[in-house]
Amino acid sequence: MNHTKKQLMTEVARESLHLKQPLESLGIDFPPSEWEWRVGHSGTTNGKPWAMVLAYVTARALQERLDLVCGPANWTCEYQAAPNASHDALLCSIGIRVAYDEMTRTSNWVYKVDGASNSKVEPVKGGISNSFKRAAVLWGMGRHLYNLASHWADFAPRKNEDFHQAFIEGTKYDWYPPREIKYKNNRKLNSSPLLEYTKANPAILDEGISDKDIPF
Repeated sequence: MNHTKKQLMTEVARESLHLKQPLESLGIDFPPSEWEWRVGHSGTTNGKPWAMVLAYVTARALQERLDLVCGPANWTCEYQAAPNASHDALLCSIGIRVAYDEMTRTSNWVYKVDGASNSKVEPVKGGISNSFKRAAVLWGMGRHLYNLASHWADFAPRKNEDFHQAFIEGTKYDWYPPREIKYKNNRKLNSSPLLEYTKANPAILDEGISDKDIPF
């Protein structure tokens, strides 16, 4: 049976309206190779620098996860000013098409909303990115980072590795992410491919984490 170009495009469009993976797959741990790090607290002791560092995943990595699990046609995001905010802040709403009825051509969407203040560097861009990340957490993405143990920057020089830089008490230092990743409660990294995901080892959100401890 020959298909016209229009028919083929219609079939592709309909196929794109079906989720590619179970929604639980959004919560699969991001491997450390996809993490980025920033300094949380820092200082010097006896003239030597120290810095507690926080891991996070980028907005682009979260977008790629949504594309992979949902399909590009099955998710969207919207932004609006946060109500009654004492300073510039944005709300991000991430919506996912959880069902599509081919007979009626109607969709069911679920939206989850969170917000963030504008950042100090590139305020508007930073506010958009941070509010998107926080909304993504509500869908399970990156929650495993809440359960990381405290990690410290490594200031010892390394060969063939990119370094970060930070001003600590007025002096600029080169630093590297920690070599070993540890979780609280002896939790192990769940790095299974999405297709092999099971509910036996979901991402864990530590109930003791406060809002100020969010890693992004």
